[in-house]
Amino acid sequence: MLKMPKTTSKSRKHTDFERLSLLLTVKDISEILRISRAGAYNLINSREFPKVKVGKRVLIEKTDLMRWLQQNKHV
Repeated sequence: MLKMPKTTSKSRKHTDFERLSLLLTVKDISEILRISRAGAYNLINSREFPKVKVGKRVLIEKTDLMRWLQQNKHV
């Protein structure tokens, strides 16, 4: 089981992969990966990063994030 880093977010605590929402926001990605919001946007805007656009919102399926992390752990 993949353990996610704890955050100081008042709205959610990202401590367990199974408890994450099915769709993640840019804020979620920055908290999970412990990177800045700008860094999360840079990552999400890269061609190889999986994302779903719903209107102006950019969402990431948690299964796609896990797959992407597995594929890029040696980069």
